[in-house]
Amino acid sequence: MKIHRIFIYFLLVNFALLSFKAWAGTTGKIAGTVIDAETGEGLPGVNILIEGTTLGASTDLDGYFVILNISPGVYTLKALMIGYSITRITEVKVSIDFTTKLDFQLQTTLLETEEVVIIAKRPIIQKDLTSTLSIINSEEIKVMPVEELTDILQLQAGIVVGADGEIHIRGGRANEVAYMIDGISVTDPFSGIIAVEVENAGIQELQVVSGTFNAEYGQAMSGIIDIATKEGGPKLTGQLSAYIGDYLSKHDDTFLHIDHLDPLGLANVQGSLSGPFPVLNNKLSFFVTGRFFDSKGWLYGQRRFNPSDSSSFENWFEDRDDIGADGIPDTKDRGEHDGSPTPGEPNVYLEETGDGVYTPMNPYQKISTQLKITYKVSSNIRLNYSLLWNKVNSREYNHLFKLNPDGNYQSFKHGYTHILIWNHSLSSKTFYTVKFANVFFDYKSYVYEDPYDSRYVDPQRLSDASQNAFKTGGTQMWHYYRNTNTLQGKVDLTSQVNKTNQLKIGMELRMHKLNLHEFQIIRQGRETDPFIPKIPQISSPLNNQYQHDPVEASLYIQDKLEFNDMIINAGLRYDYFDASGKIPLDFRDPDNAKYFNVRTAADDIIKVKENDYNKTQGEIIDVVDIRGNQWTYKYKDAEPVHQVSPRIGIAYPITARGVIHFSYGHFFQIPTFEQLYHNPEFEVWPGGLGVKIGSSDYEANKMGNAELKPQQTVSYEIGLQQQLTEDIGIDMTGFYKDIRNLLGIEIINTYTQDVYARYINRDYGNVRGFTLSFNKRRSNYISASVNYTFQIAEGNSSDPDAAYYDARSNKESEIQVVPLDWDQTHTLNFTVTLSDPNIWGVSIIGRLGSGLPYTPKISNVGATFENDERKPTQYNFDLRAYTNFKLLGLKYSIFLKIYNLFDYKNEIQVYSDTGRAGYTIESYGSVRGVNTLAEYLNRPDYYSEPRRVVLGFSVGF
Repeated sequence: MKIHRIFIYFLLVNFALLSFKAWAGTTGKIAGTVIDAETGEGLPGVNILIEGTTLGASTDLDGYFVILNISPGVYTLKALMIGYSITRITEVKVSIDFTTKLDFQLQTTLLETEEVVIIAKRPIIQKDLTSTLSIINSEEIKVMPVEELTDILQLQAGIVVGADGEIHIRGGRANEVAYMIDGISVTDPFSGIIAVEVENAGIQELQVVSGTFNAEYGQAMSGIIDIATKEGGPKLTGQLSAYIGDYLSKHDDTFLHIDHLDPLGLANVQGSLSGPFPVLNNKLSFFVTGRFFDSKGWLYGQRRFNPSDSSSFENWFEDRDDIGADGIPDTKDRGEHDGSPTPGEPNVYLEETGDGVYTPMNPYQKISTQLKITYKVSSNIRLNYSLLWNKVNSREYNHLFKLNPDGNYQSFKHGYTHILIWNHSLSSKTFYTVKFANVFFDYKSYVYEDPYDSRYVDPQRLSDASQNAFKTGGTQMWHYYRNTNTLQGKVDLTSQVNKTNQLKIGMELRMHKLNLHEFQIIRQGRETDPFIPKIPQISSPLNNQYQHDPVEASLYIQDKLEFNDMIINAGLRYDYFDASGKIPLDFRDPDNAKYFNVRTAADDIIKVKENDYNKTQGEIIDVVDIRGNQWTYKYKDAEPVHQVSPRIGIAYPITARGVIHFSYGHFFQIPTFEQLYHNPEFEVWPGGLGVKIGSSDYEANKMGNAELKPQQTVSYEIGLQQQLTEDIGIDMTGFYKDIRNLLGIEIINTYTQDVYARYINRDYGNVRGFTLSFNKRRSNYISASVNYTFQIAEGNSSDPDAAYYDARSNKESEIQVVPLDWDQTHTLNFTVTLSDPNIWGVSIIGRLGSGLPYTPKISNVGATFENDERKPTQYNFDLRAYTNFKLLGLKYSIFLKIYNLFDYKNEIQVYSDTGRAGYTIESYGSVRGVNTLAEYLNRPDYYSEPRRVVLGFSVGF
């Protein structure tokens, strides 16, 4: 074990023993004063209790009280003092990391049983908000027409959904976001996506931090998605809901088979149960929810061909007169299916053994469950155990396989998270938590699970039909497996040092285990032999495998100063990362190359590398030492990286209803592990970048870098919150981000003049803009929210691999900033709800966004600068309507949800010569296949999802 790792473990244990107090970013606090209603003086010694919990406090000599360690939710507080009436304040909302101000005025009384009940009204503005933050609670989620977490996220100011469907916060790359569940990171470090999905029904509160964030959060540069999950309550409750539906669209000219109504095209069943266990004096409670979701999707193919089919086309479609009325080639004049040609006509051989069934090409099926058990060990100690588990099977649409859908890849995702939290309140002003977690994510992709499956066929069948044609046989040949297993430990503290000073300190250790294995199935034997599938030798570029054990550690200190006329959040964070990888000593000879001149069976002489599987095909006639050194693998361990990040935020109330805030911070993030460990054998293949190896289009000669530095963002923000009326408030915020050391590519020549690409920190960018939000809480049956974002996101590259692809195309990479692929200048979201929540409700969501950029090209040659033109504007409207009623003691609800209400065809991808998805003026030439050119150019995947309609019910108690 390395010395620095031993030091990390030692430091963690000592920190836990010495501080033994905690703050984890999963609770909030209530603070305020208690005064005599007649004299206005503060009352000391008043007991403040949170009903349904063991939390409480007593007021000091000035009547001030503070209660920490409160889970997000809605509570009732009670104030008790002899000689005064009992006073209750109901509907008090508490949010993560924020202070809920609450003041009591007690009336003198002679009757101890006299009570005063007050309904709290949460302020529109949050006075201790020092950066942009959106808070969405479970009640708001319940009435919104949303299905997944991403549906909620894309409604928040500053968030843009790219053409690939990924979330971008304030112009950052998609993997610059950290996902947290109950204070534990659930971000998959390999890819940057969330490792385990959380169902909306299990969310108690969701916070989206799109501005600067406190020092307790790390490994993110653009934003934080912080989720607090539901806990069991004092009463047993349950709910079961289900719906069915399908896609109802008029665009049958674009979407194949969309005019066929299948009521089970979409199916969803979800149930939840929560409450106390009838043992241990109600100290044990639980919440559990589960969901099954199945969608056949909206992109269909037709199984005219099976993967085992093969075809041969010669001089196919030089004359277009042979296209039948149905758009299918008329083969009676092109030769028989057995391959016998008609005299004077082109030779055609065509197998078509499919059943002709319309087949979903983007199906999605998910099973998930969430469990949380809470045990109240004592009045001030709470133990939580959470389990989140999900399994997702899906397929991504591939246009080329529209007539051979079974030949395309299947994808399988599986993830789970165990979280154990020990929470101990030492007093109303100090508490600590200790957290342990295990986060696992597994991903697989292949056509058939068994790589030796006899249904794999000669890869040549993929190229039988070509040149603007759909595949008429063949299968994809790669198998891809990877998983990430992360063990985490956190020790954090908070203490209300005095009335104005809340101190937080914490430490975290994350140990990862990464496993990856990918290979392409190749032919066993000679080209003339019958095809038998085979896995290449591990030394082949077509077979890559590794295991790595990187380690992360962090420390932070955060101070929140709350004065009457100013709130300050200031913090400092330290991050440590050890990639546990190696890098070559000499980048011009990364694989310590040893070459052989080989005489092949055809008497050709070729140069191959040591251990290359091709070398067995001939006699070695010479050995070439490229540098005259000894062939020993010369690598060194990658050096660990360290980083210190300062953060500060200030909120300054200018009036009772207005607050100005300013924040500044440095944010660092290690690039995703996919780029650190790519090409683990550092293989450089003769032939240049992306050389085609056998039948593979494998991206050869690209390798990772275990010594990548942290990427850096320096962020500035200034904003104003203003309450206009009792129910309406606005928030205006301007922001600027300077982004450096982003992941990119450098091109390196070896001593033998072979070329390869290596990941380095080279890209940069900047983002500037402002957001304007308007919120109206429910009154007179109406609630509404509107947010607008103006943003300019620029950089030298949207894709870390851009320089690699440029070099492959002999194109010069960008040397100036250009709009990034997700640079949406104008984004407008709104939600309007008309409801009597317990009886009925109708809500509508609208999203409008200006067009994303694209690079105009004519004949595949760039006409101007990169991303110099814009795609069409995007519109979307979703609707939810419901009615509630009671029957036999149960609560019922019937609901209707319509997504893309007006069935608008948003063009998410376009042809580069026209900027539209529906047509192109490019000359594509003839077709060597069974389809027409018009069929091939009709791209349903260039458009957004058509209208989706579901009808369902729920029953609960």
